[in-house]
Amino acid sequence: MIFNVNDRVILTNTERLWGIDEYNPLWESKYKTVGTITEIRQHKREGIDNWWNIKVEWDNGASNRYNDSHLKLYSSNQLPEELFEL
Repeated sequence: MIFNVNDRVILTNTERLWGIDEYNPLWESKYKTVGTITEIRQHKREGIDNWWNIKVEWDNGASNRYNDSHLKLYSSNQLPEELFEL
């Protein structure tokens, strides 16, 4: 998926992340929150397998970096079940 700076997103995949907490607020957890993409690195660094190019600042005040497989776009008029493929 292609993301842009200022997109509102949620965290839906925690594969290869270090736990679920306020810095990795999985949508289906007690930490769920929405975040805003504040930076996208366009160029992959040499020798990095898992590229964490998207910086998200979460509404809870925390921030972290992710790749596009971790995130989904959020729309305030969507019901939570519409964010997931059933």
